[in-house]
This record gives sequence, structure tokens and C-alpha cells, in this order.
Amino acid sequence: MERYDVIIVGGGLAGITCGIELAKARYNVLILEKASHMGGRTSSWDFNGMAVDAGFHRVIGYYKHFPKLLHQAGINLNDIVVWEEKLDVLSPKHKHVTTFGVAPFHGPIKILRAMLGNNKSISPKAKLSLMPFFKNGLHEFKVDPKKLDQTSILDFAREHGVHEDAIHLFIEAMCRGVFFTPSENFSAYVFFGILAPAPQRFYKMRIGSYLGGMSEVMIKPLVDYFENLGGEVTLNQGVERLLVEGEEVVGVDLGHDKFYAEQVVLSTDIGAAQNIISQSPLDQINFYSLLKLPTLPAISVQIELTEPVLEHDRTTFAPGTVLGSFSEQSRSTFRQSKGRLSVMLVSTEELEVLTDKELIELIYKEADEIGISMRNKVIDYRVVRHSDKFYSVAPGHDLLRPSQNTVVPGLTLSGDYTKQPYLSTMEGAVLSGELASENVINALRESQ
Repeated sequence: MERYDVIIVGGGLAGITCGIELAKARYNVLILEKASHMGGRTSSWDFNGMAVDAGFHRVIGYYKHFPKLLHQAGINLNDIVVWEEKLDVLSPKHKHVTTFGVAPFHGPIKILRAMLGNNKSISPKAKLSLMPFFKNGLHEFKVDPKKLDQTSILDFAREHGVHEDAIHLFIEAMCRGVFFTPSENFSAYVFFGILAPAPQRFYKMRIGSYLGGMSEVMIKPLVDYFENLGGEVTLNQGVERLLVEGEEVVGVDLGHDKFYAEQVVLSTDIGAAQNIISQSPLDQINFYSLLKLPTLPAISVQIELTEPVLEHDRTTFAPGTVLGSFSEQSRSTFRQSKGRLSVMLVSTEELEVLTDKELIELIYKEADEIGISMRNKVIDYRVVRHSDKFYSVAPGHDLLRPSQNTVVPGLTLSGDYTKQPYLSTMEGAVLSGELASENVINALRESQ
């Protein structure tokens, strides 16, 4: 029976990061991945004859840990993304596009035009109402995060006098577009947490769209690097529970097989982590916050078209519709396509119960309302459902996010739902993997 120094359960970005750091430290590491491919929510694959991504992903220019991880594996971030310096907002309330600049250093003119323009959609008075909102929100994020997490960003905005047009076109658009959640269910702490790194690294602010499927341009090179360091990957291996001796985790049980290790890192998405913990012979009170943290469903719809339906390949938000964020990607990620619209839908219980056909009909209807006609141009589509892979960003939930370290010997947590300042993002996943590896290395050294 082979015994490993570390077993990592889950081959997403957090698990791969943790594995790389441990393999660099010359530990014997095994990553077990339930799916037939690595990458988790940052993967791409063939879905019944159609190339798809796990979701609508964007790289934010102020990321630090994520680019460093790629650099280790010989990946230049600028080679795998195309940078966007502005984003569009389409709303049923307006008959035109509202464009916002997002790159103060790389595209200052676009920022200035957005501030001085867009007056048909949002008045100068409405724009100015955002200034005290941002100032006070970022201040409270630093001085009283617990209090800030108890209120929704919608209530916070109204308490600070933000004009309703600014709420609709900026705050509501951002909530639905970034974490596909309506502003009334969106923690003010999480909202400002997304923005908090920007002031210190404003010169880096841009939005990056992948130039190809994430598995091809990012995940495969990272996994190759991990394996070249001596790490091992096994696919199609789902863990059912943790193996426990006394009060210590000593390995994992796959149902048909068992693997043993000095340390186990649970690096699945939150729903799978909750299930594995609940099925394991552990004192559940030690995982109270993790098990109580609600999950958030997500639905991505990718639509193959006869031609592009948007003039530009760039991030677009649509407040007032179920289309949280979307982009035409035939000129970027899916260059083999004549037209490709990738959409993240706003998470609601009503959408979860709809069939794929009902969802696409709803998309056609609401796209028409914002001036996008696509029904007669659709060749094919795929619906990718994530039932419990995200944690809920509703008020009061941030305090429930667990740290990477646990009180159970032999067990460490990793994943973007664990405590770190970059929340549920690729940057957060990478940082959580780094923090988890530090915890594991310390534990292994103490046991020697």
C-alpha cells in the first residue's frame, strides 16, 4: 500500500496551486479529481460535441497571486488573455448601451468619457451620488467589516443617498454580473471586498478575457508543471469520506479503494466539502461554520450562433434581466465559432427548476428586451448547471467562511470559500491554495 505525504481532494485551481507549492517543497503529493478533467470551475471540455467553459470567467488586472502561479509554470498572462478597458451595460429601461471605463492607467480617456458621458442613462447628479457611497463603504470595510456584512449593498446604497439610476446601472449591474446575485441579497462587505484591492493597484486595473479554453491555455500547463515536479494526478476518483483514526485524518475513502497520507487537503467546491465532512466520522461541531455556510447555485448558458450578436467581445451586464453577465466570445475564447454568446444567469430558485429549453426561451425573450436578437441565429446551445459550487454572498454569511487550518490533525481546507481577502475569485482560489500549503508544510515539519 502506497502512502503519500499529502493527498489533495479536488483538482480545481486551489488544489492545483496547493499541489504545486507542496511538490516544490519535495513532498510526495497526490491529487484526486472526481471529474474526467482537471480545473474544476476553471476548466473547459467537450460537452456532447460542443466546446464549452465551466462558466463566464474574467481575469482582473489587480490580481497578484494568480499571475505569479502562471509564471511559475511558464505561462505569460498577457499571452493567454486579451485585455478589456471598458465594459457595457444594457438595460430594458434604456434603448442604448451605457459604457464604463475600467482601466484608469491603461485607458484613462475611456474612464473620463464614462464620467462625463452616459448622461442619457445616468445624470451627473446620479454619478456624484456614488462618491460618498464609495468613500464610506471602503472605510467601513476596513474598520468594521462585521457590521458591513450584516447589511445588503442595496440597503447600504440607499442609506447613503445613492440615486436609483446609479443603483440600477452600476450597483445592481455589478452584483448580478460578478456573483449573479440581486443587490438585495448581496452583502455590502462582499461588494466592497471586490473593490478594496483596486485603489492600491489602480494602475493594474483591466479585465482579461481568455484566448482559448481555460483547460488548454491554463490548466493543462499548470498540471504538466505539477507532474514535472513529481506530483501525481488521478482522474475519475470521487472521495466519499475521510479516513479517521482516533481524532486524526489519515487518508480518504473512495468507496472502492482507500488512500493514506500524513496530511489531507480538502480542496473541492463548497458543496462537495460539506458532503464529505458530513459523511466522515468526525465531530461535526468542529465544522459548524462550514456546514452552515449556504451554497449558491449558478447556471451558465453557452450559445453557438451563425454570426456575432454583439459588436465587441467584452464584458456586458444586463441589470433588470436574468442575464447577469455575458459576452460575445467568437473573437476571443471561441475563435473557431462564427458566433458564441456565453451567459451567466442571475441565480434564482425559479430558474433552477426550468428545463434547458425553457431557459433558452427565457434568454431569447429577455435578450430581445435589451436589443439583442438571436433566436434565428442559434445553431446550438449548452446549459452548464452548478448546483452547490459557490458559497452564498448574502448578508451575514462571510463570518461563516472557515479558515484553511482546522482543529482536526491531518486535515486542511482549501478553496475560494475559505477565509482570504479575494473572496470567490480565481485570485482567491490561488491564495487559498497557497495558505493551505503553508499550513500543511508546517504540520509535516512539526511531525518530523
